[in-house]
Amino acid sequence: MLLLMVIGLAGHPAWAKRINGGLPGGVLVPPGVAPVPVPPQFDLTGYIEAATVDTNFNLCPNLPVKDPRLAGGTVTINGQVIIVPCNTILQMPAFATSWADLFTSAPADITPAGESGLALGDAFGVGSPGLLNMTWNDPSRTVTSYNAALPGMELHVVGNVINGEYVAGLMFISQQSLNAGQGVISCIDYATGELQVGGALQPTGAPCPPLVPGVTRVRMNDPVGRFGIRHGLPGDPAADVWEAGYDRRFTADTDNPTMHSALGYPICIPSVNPVNPITNPITGATITPGIDPKCPMYNRPVAPNCRSFDPLTLLPAFGPQPDGTYCTTWVMDMPGAHAADGFSTDPNVAAPLVIGDTIGFHGTLKADANGPYISAHTIEANLGIYTQPHTQPAYVSMEALIVGTGGGTVGGIAVESTSRVAWVGFSTDPTEAVDFYAVHQHPVTGAESDFFLQSYQPCCAPLGRFRSPVNNIGVFGEPTRNYRAVSRTMCQPPGINAPNAPAIQTRCMMAPPVVPDAGAGPATIAQNGNGLTVGKYLLPNFEFIFGENLTMGGPIIPANLQDLPFLFCGSGPLDGPGSASPLVGQLDPPPWALPMADPAFHATLCPQATSVGAAPGTPVAPPIQPLPAVINAFTATGAVIADGLPHPVTLTVTATNPNTPATLMSYSFNTAAAGVSFSCGTCIPSAGPSPYTVIATVTTTKTGTIAFNTVVNNGVLPSQVATASIVVASAASKPPVVTKQGSTQAGAVVTLNATAKADNGVTPITLAFQQTGGPTVGIGPVTLAGLPPNQVGTANFTVPVSAAQTQFTFVAIATDPTTGMTTTSNPITVKSPAILADVVTITSVAYRAIVSRVGAPAELGKLNIIATSNETNLNPVPVGMTMNTTLVNSSLPASVPGSTALPITVPLKYTPADLPGTLTPTCGATPCWVGDVTGVIQDTSKVPAVLVAPTSVTVRSSLGGNATVNQGNAVFTIR
Repeated sequence: MLLLMVIGLAGHPAWAKRINGGLPGGVLVPPGVAPVPVPPQFDLTGYIEAATVDTNFNLCPNLPVKDPRLAGGTVTINGQVIIVPCNTILQMPAFATSWADLFTSAPADITPAGESGLALGDAFGVGSPGLLNMTWNDPSRTVTSYNAALPGMELHVVGNVINGEYVAGLMFISQQSLNAGQGVISCIDYATGELQVGGALQPTGAPCPPLVPGVTRVRMNDPVGRFGIRHGLPGDPAADVWEAGYDRRFTADTDNPTMHSALGYPICIPSVNPVNPITNPITGATITPGIDPKCPMYNRPVAPNCRSFDPLTLLPAFGPQPDGTYCTTWVMDMPGAHAADGFSTDPNVAAPLVIGDTIGFHGTLKADANGPYISAHTIEANLGIYTQPHTQPAYVSMEALIVGTGGGTVGGIAVESTSRVAWVGFSTDPTEAVDFYAVHQHPVTGAESDFFLQSYQPCCAPLGRFRSPVNNIGVFGEPTRNYRAVSRTMCQPPGINAPNAPAIQTRCMMAPPVVPDAGAGPATIAQNGNGLTVGKYLLPNFEFIFGENLTMGGPIIPANLQDLPFLFCGSGPLDGPGSASPLVGQLDPPPWALPMADPAFHATLCPQATSVGAAPGTPVAPPIQPLPAVINAFTATGAVIADGLPHPVTLTVTATNPNTPATLMSYSFNTAAAGVSFSCGTCIPSAGPSPYTVIATVTTTKTGTIAFNTVVNNGVLPSQVATASIVVASAASKPPVVTKQGSTQAGAVVTLNATAKADNGVTPITLAFQQTGGPTVGIGPVTLAGLPPNQVGTANFTVPVSAAQTQFTFVAIATDPTTGMTTTSNPITVKSPAILADVVTITSVAYRAIVSRVGAPAELGKLNIIATSNETNLNPVPVGMTMNTTLVNSSLPASVPGSTALPITVPLKYTPADLPGTLTPTCGATPCWVGDVTGVIQDTSKVPAVLVAPTSVTVRSSLGGNATVNQGNAVFTIR
């Protein structure tokens, strides 16, 4: 009955108004909704409809250095205008560039100045006659199909909506990210480096037939010739073939091979026809058949010569392949085998593609007079090419990578987030582990340091693959732009090697991880014959996983872009470490705002960066201009004799990185002298802490001087160079002679002594003492007395306080500085009786605060301390004895010097007893230790800082005694 009554009343016009918010007709309009409490994230993918560059820096007026290469702008996707901040670096398929450079590097023959040539609304010139032409919104704008960006370039943008504006954080561009082609190579045009995919297979070296339906043209986008001939715009003098509208922005990766086999071995197209002559498409010259040394046909063996693994490796043999056909699965021969016999494969250069190979390809759709073609940035051949187990070189590739960005609750909204990192890759040496690293970049210098994540074995299903677990949880550090995989094969010395010994089973890289880690040293091969990286693979991350809402229907949470250091802090020089290019700093305007949290790394990694939520118009602090490394010392120590035998020389370089935060420095070594080998192999630049040491082994029969050079670089040019020399002595040279050694003791102080002479009795020698046993003590400087032939060296040390007899042993080391030859003496044994700590007494502490005017803070605090020791009451001060005083004010905050956590220590000075009749007595009749300290302690927690008296004073003797007095003690006065 009640329900019916309510329904009935609801039908009455007056009740309807009340229930429906005052509006008749059943339309309920809620009151005003409060603004969204957090900046919502967006993730958009679509065609670039329009793109602009903010050449006047209106979007970032407070940017301290307005370099035109770092300008931002706007981009329109699916009708939405998105702000592109200044300092934006966007990721091409195999290349990274700034937003402004995207416009200036557009193909000049088809792109008007000021346009990117990538937007649907851009105007284009005609790249080649006879192509399909069309107009876009304006009859005066002629568009060339394919050479223009039609049907359009796809842009993937991740950002946040800040004050109603879409602001980008991450940008990835491609013609179509999921576009892919696949098929069998039916013909190869060696003159243009073009593949025909699909259709009837042609004989090797035969001219390619006219295109027919079902055949795709594929060209490698390679401007430098890593994978075959060099491509370029018409008129480019460095190119081997010209392409109208050639766009090197969509190049293959010319450092890490994006043209590779299934396991990462680099592939190529020969620049010469192996069978028939060809005509140079630019000069018209005839190129005779032959072998391309960077893409040799002998690197494609023919069955039955498809080499399998040696049975000793315990790896499975490959299945049979038809005789007379090119191998599709095989193991490359040992390095140097081809040079010895002329027909074996060479693992130091790429393997050529041949007719019948199956490939997959990704690229940009272009066109010329012969029709459309794919300008490929990625080609993967279905070839199983392996390298010799445990033997350099090996090759690595990465297939997939995803990175979680972490993040937590924002504005009270619960967040589901992940810090998971997952990857899949391949190695040509399945017998060696692969280590995976996050590549951290210094925000100012751009120098790279590698943070170790995990290791995996690339074995065995399929043979050569490595991948992380599905639920890969761990401590991965902040997300980085790039990640690197490294095969431990590169830890191995060059040549044929047995399976890894335990000492080799450790991580090794050109740049060690930033966490403490004992590495096995640098790789000895940096690049192969094609100029491609060997043994490791650098991959930019295209898929960051940001947080998601845990409650459906609530405010959309922001993407924690501020937690990506390369966006919040910057990433150093635009063109890479050491270049003179502009510094890429913090994104401005930023795609983050309150209540998003400031990143944890802000204070340590980039303190100059503007905080999250800074007031609009807050200037962005300019990145501190990076400075090159400083070489503090470079020494060469050791004795080299011209006897034809190997002699080790220790090279030690000490250097300082003046930048904050400091990056790892790299070191390399070389010499012009013959007969010298280094423990670092070819000594390519290797990163490590200072001091950095290598061993040079010298084998020679010639006397004279050998100079060694070191080059130190911290990612900032110019690199620093230093030279150190060593003298090669004659084969008849002999080491110096130590004629006697011993010690004397006076109280707690022991004097070591040794007498030595050079073999020729004329050359001055040097002496040093080294402790070999007993509790560690500090040996004072050596004093050398006397002239050749016999010279006496002495040094003191203080026996530590002990209630029992103590024994120490030392040796004296005599060195002939001319030859570097040394002689070590017989042991010097010191048996010291029990040493008792001295008795320290503080006789006076006087603190005086000077105030210039009433009510003003103290301007001068003078502290006078007088103390005595029973060891010096009646005797001269023992040799080497010292006294220090420690001052503390217990009321100060822990961060202030002089607090309990940060006590201040100053030395006291020994003062003899006052002579009778002294007008201004200090010690009286007993010798004392005196300290006069001015200007301490300052309480810097107050502004301005004020001086305060210590609440306690402690005096410590080097002989073990100590005493403390506090305020209120009879000897402690404050005036």
